[in-house]
Amino acid sequence: MFKRSTIPAALRQSALAGQIPASELELLDRRGTVLSINNREPVIRQHSIGREWILVLEGELEVHKNSERVGSLENGDFAGELALLTANPRNATVTTAVDQSFLYVYTRREFSSLLDEAPKLAEIVLSTAADRLSPDTR
Repeated sequence: MFKRSTIPAALRQSALAGQIPASELELLDRRGTVLSINNREPVIRQHSIGREWILVLEGELEVHKNSERVGSLENGDFAGELALLTANPRNATVTTAVDQSFLYVYTRREFSSLLDEAPKLAEIVLSTAADRLSPDTR
């Protein structure tokens, strides 16, 4: 019998989907709350308290540190892990860069649970966090 995937195509086709097992991708889809964000609306504000982790489902986000653009996030990319892992304030502002973006949002508890239950995802998140904390990428 053929089982049809309920995972949105944008996530299935993301770079992240190619790095984690299908079971972890399904877990991300089941646990995430989908949020629609309009153009230039802030998703994360620098120096604020981190309460959630976001994963870009569809769209593009811009990352700014001290008002300087330092990067972008696309389908399958994520942000907010540093504040949750370190209990420090947010180190960047993240805003949408297109008319509408769709995000998965995970609470602190959901994020922690994902790291416990999805080992390959946890490896990627922790590796990304380490890279983002590196003096060369600040």
